[in-house]
Amino acid sequence: MRLIVGLGNPGPEYSTTRHNIGFCAVDQLSREYAIPLYKNNFQAVYGVGFVAARKTIIAKPLTFMNRSGESVAALAAYYNITPAHITVIHDDMDISFGQLRIKLRGGSAGHRGIESIEQHTGHSGFTRIRVGIGKPPSSISPVEYVLQNFSDSETACLKEVIRKTIHCITVLFNDGPQVAMNEFHRSGEY
Repeated sequence: MRLIVGLGNPGPEYSTTRHNIGFCAVDQLSREYAIPLYKNNFQAVYGVGFVAARKTIIAKPLTFMNRSGESVAALAAYYNITPAHITVIHDDMDISFGQLRIKLRGGSAGHRGIESIEQHTGHSGFTRIRVGIGKPPSSISPVEYVLQNFSDSETACLKEVIRKTIHCITVLFNDGPQVAMNEFHRSGEY
């Protein structure tokens, strides 16, 4: 069994912020693969179904971003899912808006949600799909930036970015990380 977790903050006031791009991806994954997010346990809302012919849990932690690991660790422990079968979708300011990068293991690069998952699972060997949100202007702090709503130009491209993220998961599951990296690590702007 696999576990796909989209990171974000719960509550309607955060639903259209840059920090919630992981939640947006899981919501679309739920629609595309007909996996309703109806279970509410382990500090998450989640559903179980098949993604690219693999039995998969898709989840959105109900904790705030900085405590995401509590939910991820609880789900993984209950369903006996190893870190190698966990995929986390999250925002990344070090990547241009709309670009994707796949990371198979390693440090958090300062992302508090990833730090929490590493701390609570005791591992860094899970896959991350890093979705670029771009760097903040110098007049805005990083914390302020990630909690802002997407700009109008970003909103116009957001559906395509999410579609590309879902396609990335399908390629990752069907063809493996190297094929996915070859396809999605190409440059290009929105």
